[in-house]
Amino acid sequence: TVPCRLSLCYEFLLTSPPLQSFITRQELLTKKGWDRHLALFARLKAEHMSGDETDRDEDGKKIHPPSFTVAEAEWQSKKYRGLMRKLGQWQNEDWKNPTLDGDYKGGSGPRQRHYVGKIVNAPAPKGLWRNCYSKRWKAKLKPHQLQALEMVDEDYDFTLPDIDGGADGG
Repeated sequence: TVPCRLSLCYEFLLTSPPLQSFITRQELLTKKGWDRHLALFARLKAEHMSGDETDRDEDGKKIHPPSFTVAEAEWQSKKYRGLMRKLGQWQNEDWKNPTLDGDYKGGSGPRQRHYVGKIVNAPAPKGLWRNCYSKRWKAKLKPHQLQALEMVDEDYDFTLPDIDGGADGG
């Protein structure tokens, strides 16, 4: 029946790593009161999150415990990537140190993600601030492609508190 198929699609979407990343990062921003970053997320979709590739041993078998190599999009600036990585660090910190009963999620915990500089060609979102996009990537675009991005002609403030209590630029 159709409801069953829709249910299966919904369950699949909930297990999609990019969608999980997108949702959990938005939840973290809301929980921490970092509402100004929600304006950035309002312009993003799950497909704009970095992808994970399952790490395998020399025989092609999955490594246990599972670990993942992160594949980041070419369009993403270093500062944008830094913000996303820092949000991931905050998610891990919250999982390890729940402060409220509702914070404890149980299970196997956050993915073990490794950043090795893997860059992939992926669709870029429209309407982000100019410093969200990589300068090198923008330089490759034709004038009509650059215009189609509908960039905000201002720099985005990527600042988030450091996990150890300070603040940095993302």
